[in-house]
Amino acid sequence: MFRLTPLQISDDLRNGNCIIVDGFYVYRDKIVQFTRHFGYTVNKGTYDNRRGYIVTRSSDNKRFAVSHLKAKAFLAEGRPIYSIKFKDGDNKNTNLDNLIVKYKREVKHCKDCGTLLNPNSRGNVCLKCKQKLSEHDLCSKKELKERKDRMKHVDLNLLDKVRKERVELYLKGHSLEYIASKYNVSRQAISFGLQQIVKSAYKKNNTKTELKIYQAENERLKKEIASLSELVNKYIKNNEDIQSKVDTLISLAKDLNQENIRLKNFIKKQNKKLTTVEF
Repeated sequence: MFRLTPLQISDDLRNGNCIIVDGFYVYRDKIVQFTRHFGYTVNKGTYDNRRGYIVTRSSDNKRFAVSHLKAKAFLAEGRPIYSIKFKDGDNKNTNLDNLIVKYKREVKHCKDCGTLLNPNSRGNVCLKCKQKLSEHDLCSKKELKERKDRMKHVDLNLLDKVRKERVELYLKGHSLEYIASKYNVSRQAISFGLQQIVKSAYKKNNTKTELKIYQAENERLKKEIASLSELVNKYIKNNEDIQSKVDTLISLAKDLNQENIRLKNFIKKQNKKLTTVEF
């Protein structure tokens, strides 16, 4: 049984070569435990197929993995350990460079009321406390102007009651966190809802713009048609006399043609008479 003196232990604690973890004096290459009968002795532990080497605390017989104690002392830096794996796959090798440590997500509490927070949440204040803080905490004038410009195509009369209230709060300068806490939803839900409202408004505005363009083009074509119709009517009125004269000429030509036919027939008859005259 290998023992260390109290002086050695105190020097190692002061130099950082040894760290107290869960009642053990943890070194990089060994675990030391203090007992009344044996003093500071090296605890080699017993081997467990699943956890590797295990040491038992004498005060309550609680068992600890040697790899866990070493990682907690020299690698974790206060972070809660979730699991430990071994690079070479050998759980007997508890050297620090052979340990792969996976940490638990940090538990967060609201700094004002102590409520447990989502580990992925931003900041350290819960929604209820944010609501109290942000109820009168409005955005800057510059941001408010940007919000109004973003919502300029949104027609509040076309929205349902809830969405209308959310947009009104947003345009008054309230934060998304405050609006979310007021309706008991997440900040992301409010942000996504406002984005959808803006997209829908822009689509409707684009449709109205296209309709106006088509209507303007339709009016232009109607005016051109009316103008051309007026010109045609003027041309017809100005050329009524010409048309009547043309009609007269056509009837005269027909009469002339008939006279020519009569003349030809008369000549034929006269020629026949001349051929029958006897001398």
